[in-house]
Amino acid sequence: MFILTLLLGCPGTPEGCQVSDDPMVSLGVGETEYGAFADGDEVDLVYGTQGGYHMPLAFDGEGLAVEELVVADLLGTIDGEEVARGQPWLTFRCNPETGTQQVWNVPLIFDEGWLPVDLHLKTLVVTGTLRDDDNGDLRTVDIGGEMTIFDPRER
Repeated sequence: MFILTLLLGCPGTPEGCQVSDDPMVSLGVGETEYGAFADGDEVDLVYGTQGGYHMPLAFDGEGLAVEELVVADLLGTIDGEEVARGQPWLTFRCNPETGTQQVWNVPLIFDEGWLPVDLHLKTLVVTGTLRDDDNGDLRTVDIGGEMTIFDPRER
């Protein structure tokens, strides 16, 4: 019976967690869960264990084909200048409470040469795409948003 359920899919899967013809993704933040934010909200800069720093991005999606890893191509800019770039592989999970597909703790790591003092209270514009594979049909979903970088050491 368990194998049949896996083959047929779970009848209780929320609609947003099922593959659709019109997938969408919202940019958020969070290290342990997805957190929504409004453009311009302050987001804490995270100091990494290897001396760098990053923004802890998260994504909330609907209709993505997430049986396989999803590829992201992310770009962070300040005043039009590139300050961060990443191409992570993402593993989305269905959140039954929201009925959406989520991933969190996606670090957008700042390029060398950028110091926290240079980033504090600057507006970071994040743009990019996510690519999923719906049975051989490669699809691209655009993402974007902006946040104000806050260095927690400045508190």
